[in-house]
Amino acid sequence: MDIMVENNVVKTKPCNIYYGSETSSQVIEMHNKGVWPDGCKSCKFANEHNQLSRQKGVNKLYTDKGITRDGGIQAVSFRYGTLCNLRCPICSYIRSSAWANEDVKFGKDIPDRFIFDQKKMPDVKDVLAQTGVDASKVKVWDLHGGEPLLNDYPWEILKMSPDAHFKINTNGTVFPEKMKEFQGHDVELLFSIDDINERFEYLRYPANFEKVTKNIQLAKEYGFRIGVTPAISSINLFYFPEFAVWLVKNFGTNILMQYVDEPAHYAINNLNDKVKEIIIDKFEKHKLKKFLRPIVEKIQQPQDKDVTFFSKVAEIDRRRNNSFSATFPEWSDILNENTMHR
Repeated sequence: MDIMVENNVVKTKPCNIYYGSETSSQVIEMHNKGVWPDGCKSCKFANEHNQLSRQKGVNKLYTDKGITRDGGIQAVSFRYGTLCNLRCPICSYIRSSAWANEDVKFGKDIPDRFIFDQKKMPDVKDVLAQTGVDASKVKVWDLHGGEPLLNDYPWEILKMSPDAHFKINTNGTVFPEKMKEFQGHDVELLFSIDDINERFEYLRYPANFEKVTKNIQLAKEYGFRIGVTPAISSINLFYFPEFAVWLVKNFGTNILMQYVDEPAHYAINNLNDKVKEIIIDKFEKHKLKKFLRPIVEKIQQPQDKDVTFFSKVAEIDRRRNNSFSATFPEWSDILNENTMHR
């Protein structure tokens, strides 16, 4: 079960990367029949292209932890609020309180549940009771956000489920002193990193790359297992081969690539054919071309929407006195010269 708390609104869905209308029981029934639900397209693509999908990863983890279907809810993804300190271009007010605050500042009307207010948040124990979760029986917690390490709930859950496996999705900008309480427990930190140096700082605005790399080192020193979840979009696509070298060096094989399908102007398959040819040629000549091959196959998927790109990033850049073209100069030139989308 994936639980999402947005102030006083509590919702559930089958998985934290599931985006469909089917219920959990319907998802299970469809998979039992060999049918992929619409909301499972991310894992379907990964499985078809020899990548480590969320489905494969968690199924192996659940098997290792002795989780069975008849044992009740034993694996929980938990997003307790939208508290976040970053405003990543590929994100929005739905997942980030900082985004919501910026939108409000620039005159946008944002639903109240996304204007993070700790006073409106129900107690963690009440949320679990409402959703039918017995924390003492949970063997795997997947904490995501927002930025979970900005809040106290990971430590509340640790006290309720000290023997569980913890997967904590973090943007890497914070590493509280009280992380020491997680030492000696079964912990994996998954870092949201999409590139390095100034490109990272654009993609995970306004993060500091040097600080994040120090926090990665701290996580290693604390004895935590680490992984990375790079989000591949039409912003960072061109430089991904160079970034891949850094990824492999720092995270080995624990790299869970994700693709940005929405908003459509960030979907790499919506690039036009000229741009796709340039990217594919570059990727196929790289020494890590086997590692990059699934991205090429994603690029080669048919274009499905007429979208704009520069106008979208220009709007964000104006807000932040930032510049896509200055941060990604070669890529910006290619897009300008070849007209990015249909």
